[in-house]
Amino acid sequence: AGRASIYFPEGPRAAQVAGGAEVPLPLGTRLDATTGEERLVGLFCSSPVELEPVRLALQKAPDAAPLPTDCQGLRWSFVKR
Repeated sequence: AGRASIYFPEGPRAAQVAGGAEVPLPLGTRLDATTGEERLVGLFCSSPVELEPVRLALQKAPDAAPLPTDCQGLRWSFVKR
């Protein structure tokens, strides 16, 4: 609905998770009822970066927001109907 949200972790900084293929996060997320395009960013960092500045940047410029220098991002989208 025009807002950027952090789904994981629940704290203010990036959290370490086990590496590997198809490793689930330790919690699930339920999407809201808002229809339209959803954009997701997976952020992979070498240190526990603060997430609020990243969230604000993505909210202002979803397709062009720079990521922290020690992070890589994977962006994808889908349409909710």
